[in-house]
Amino acid sequence: MGPLALLLVAPVAVVGLLLLATLVQRHPAYGAFASYIMVLLQWDFPVQLPVITLGGNNIFFPDLVAIILTLVMLNNSRTLFRNLGWVTLPWALFALCIFVGVARGISEYGLGLAINEGRSLLLPLVATGWAMSIDWTDETAHRVLIRPLQVVGWLLVVLAGYHALRYGLGTASSNFIDIDGVAQSGRVLMQNQALVLGIAALLALRQWDTTGNRRYLLTFVAFIAVVAVSQQRTVWSAVAAALGVLMLFGWPRLRRVLLLGAVVVVVTVLFAPSLPLVADLMKSFADQTTYDARLASWAQLINQSVASGPVAVWFGQPFGSGYVRLEPNGLIATFSPHNWYLLLFLRTGLVGLIAYSTAAGYAILKLLSTQKSAAALSILVAVMVFCWSYGFSWTFSVPAGWALTTAYRAQRLADRPKMSPPLNLTSTMVVGK
Repeated sequence: MGPLALLLVAPVAVVGLLLLATLVQRHPAYGAFASYIMVLLQWDFPVQLPVITLGGNNIFFPDLVAIILTLVMLNNSRTLFRNLGWVTLPWALFALCIFVGVARGISEYGLGLAINEGRSLLLPLVATGWAMSIDWTDETAHRVLIRPLQVVGWLLVVLAGYHALRYGLGTASSNFIDIDGVAQSGRVLMQNQALVLGIAALLALRQWDTTGNRRYLLTFVAFIAVVAVSQQRTVWSAVAAALGVLMLFGWPRLRRVLLLGAVVVVVTVLFAPSLPLVADLMKSFADQTTYDARLASWAQLINQSVASGPVAVWFGQPFGSGYVRLEPNGLIATFSPHNWYLLLFLRTGLVGLIAYSTAAGYAILKLLSTQKSAAALSILVAVMVFCWSYGFSWTFSVPAGWALTTAYRAQRLADRPKMSPPLNLTSTMVVGK
């Protein structure tokens, strides 16, 4: 785009972004759906097309969404600070580490490389910050959290069915090349899709526990079944850990249902291993090849960072530095490591990693100590487990932001003697039929 065209388009673009920000301000559900659109498209359209190109740099749909959410978050800054309380400090330090890393990357490697790498942290930061700036009343949570996730969950079920019919169920290690020459996973859902579906299942189960509406229980069963056949083992671990949280802190009825489900799974594994589907799932569960390769890559990247000196260890390497390492199969890998915590260490250093861990760990401790919401606790546990083998994606930042806000606000409610005492660990989830 030439200078003259840019001069003409810029005012229109600014007005358009402000109008969209106003729309999201009034209807936060639109912001949630914007992230879920990318979830739905991730499998079939892995390569994003730029919306516009400026100065040789591509701007994609998530970038525009991030700008809009940033404007809304700034407008909600008072609510954001009220929701976070003192945890504003570690979150601000974490954000500062990211911004400094991006600035260093722009200085050393140029705008394009720095922003391309920086998106992996900037997008989740903005989306989660926006979610934490929402005033999460019961009505807002139902409109922005529960209802959109149920809709997206069923769309993912349909999408998984389509993939299974067209390509088969696949395995944890199967891949194919599509008509455009792009390598695709042979599984019916990508990892982020499976996790979003798993979170939707957790909230559906919580809604059934709260309302008694069997529709939510059937929704939970359908969602969990698709998560199982997706063969995303990290998501299996994440959802299993979350369900374990609900078994420990849920109501008796919820515990009985989960215990019954666990018994069914164990009996199926023990007495029906010859069934083709069960055999495929067990084979995927036992396959550790991918994880072993990741461990070797992680060790190399840590050694490289330490060898780069104390600045890299404490504050990370600039965005744009790359992640070049030698895989166990002898091939050179350049993609970011599939470990969120390692990624934070590599790009924000120990300072950024400690700041993030402080904010996240405090949320877990507050949910445990104040007994505010088992649903929020289960979501945070699922995300934390998932991040060990993958990254924190902006596509599930809305439920994560709700869970974090629930935790941070629980502390101040508990500290106020004139307020009602903390509610039961499972009683603060939105009730809505």
